[in-house]
Amino acid sequence: MLVLAIDTTAQMVGARVGGFALARDGEIVASRTAEPEDGLAAALFGEIEALLAEAGCALEDVDVFAALSGPGSFTGIRVGLSAVKALAEVAGKPVLAVSNLEALAFLGEGAVRAVVLPSRRGDVFGAVYDAELRVLLKERQEPEADFLARARGMGAEPVVAEAGRPLAEAAALLASRRAGEAPEATDANYVERAAAERNSA
Repeated sequence: MLVLAIDTTAQMVGARVGGFALARDGEIVASRTAEPEDGLAAALFGEIEALLAEAGCALEDVDVFAALSGPGSFTGIRVGLSAVKALAEVAGKPVLAVSNLEALAFLGEGAVRAVVLPSRRGDVFGAVYDAELRVLLKERQEPEADFLARARGMGAEPVVAEAGRPLAEAAALLASRRAGEAPEATDANYVERAAAERNSA
């Protein structure tokens, strides 16, 4: 099975870095990053063509299209998801949306994996998983100190994502293990603030 995955969500703190990866039967066969001056939207399909050419593949060879679905840059999320949904629709292939937080946990180590992405106003996006990527603490947006305390109370030292680091390879490998869905059923992952924080705002 050949999976094409893209990450256009790593546009935090002004970065315009995109990631693109191909995985065949659970192994990465090609990967690239790009930081085009005109933005990712304009360069996206050219980067995908270059990735496929590097691996000696054609678009019709792809079995599953995957994209990082957030949390992250609102515009970046929409760009990536719209692109893979359009490609999958034309090819008649499934799509898989991959959570940025789960992708980070996939790259982590240890029995308990707490991962953090920067948000705004002192908040972070965070979640805690076990080694099998089962959710121990569901994805949430809350003040950084609150999440760090929760994670440490569960025995995990949170891993903070590198700003601008694409997660396309992780998404490709995760998608290799799962069934995709119809393009129209795929949506962005906008994590809400934790209930207690919303109620006190």
